[in-house]
Amino acid sequence: MEITFSDPMFLWFLLGIPLLVFIHFQSLNRIRRRALKFANFEAISNIIGERQALSKNFFLLLLRCLALVLVTLAISGMAIWYVGYGSDTDYVLAIDTSNSMTIDDLTPDRVGAAKEAAMEFVDVAPPNSYFGVVVFSGSPIVKQKLTDKRINVKKEIEDIFVSVTGGTNIGDAIITSVSVLSPSNNSKAVILLTDGQTNIGPPIEEAIAYANENGVIVHTIGVGTEEGGILEGTSIVLGLDEQELVKIAMETSGQYFRAISKESLKYSYSEISRLDEQKIRKDLSFIFVLVVFVILLFEWFLINTKYRTIP
Repeated sequence: MEITFSDPMFLWFLLGIPLLVFIHFQSLNRIRRRALKFANFEAISNIIGERQALSKNFFLLLLRCLALVLVTLAISGMAIWYVGYGSDTDYVLAIDTSNSMTIDDLTPDRVGAAKEAAMEFVDVAPPNSYFGVVVFSGSPIVKQKLTDKRINVKKEIEDIFVSVTGGTNIGDAIITSVSVLSPSNNSKAVILLTDGQTNIGPPIEEAIAYANENGVIVHTIGVGTEEGGILEGTSIVLGLDEQELVKIAMETSGQYFRAISKESLKYSYSEISRLDEQKIRKDLSFIFVLVVFVILLFEWFLINTKYRTIP
């Protein structure tokens, strides 16, 4: 379970609690000075008791502080996210197009196998799903915004080619993919396919936080064999770095899949299409406002009964 705030700047209002405490005790001192002017103050104490006559009204102070905290949390848009189950999920397919995706340890090569498996996923995904496509190397590019026109999505996937830009920018790829999903009212998932480790762009932790704040699950697929392959035109052998991909999936409530062949890659996409877990957002603002209303009514009752001041 995670807690988020849509307007966290309003949390500064919590600094008003010390001011509320100060005002409370200043008011009590003023009431005491006024009460001591009564000639019959001793009689008042005999009637209602000295403890109550001189009470610091700590319980009222507690109620007021609680009301201030709840109002602050309500206007800050506090919400909790938890993982539940649902049927309708919208997806963004984020596919690595860096130079290493030309390695042919999968048939015909990594990017070719990825495209074929992604197109099959679009065919078998739940019927009410929308899809977006993001490609990334040094920087991410949105090839397809969210749409339910699967033929358009498959055409964009088919037209993917390896970028001449160097680097693997996984952080920005996740952030961009989450942004593509922002119009969706369904559960949201990013399927991130890569064969490398991020080496440029924002840190992975920042991307994970952004996904969690927006209720997006990130499934990761690591493509490549253990032996790896030789990058064309070089003698460099590139394998798969799984540690980062496992971290992304685990910390966004997603799953990690290892694809060492075309068949296992297709299996990974197929498994994701069957997953029905989703992140569910529960807005607490209305509940907090309702509780504050009850607190204020209760306080009004106490002020006019138990904590009534004389005169």
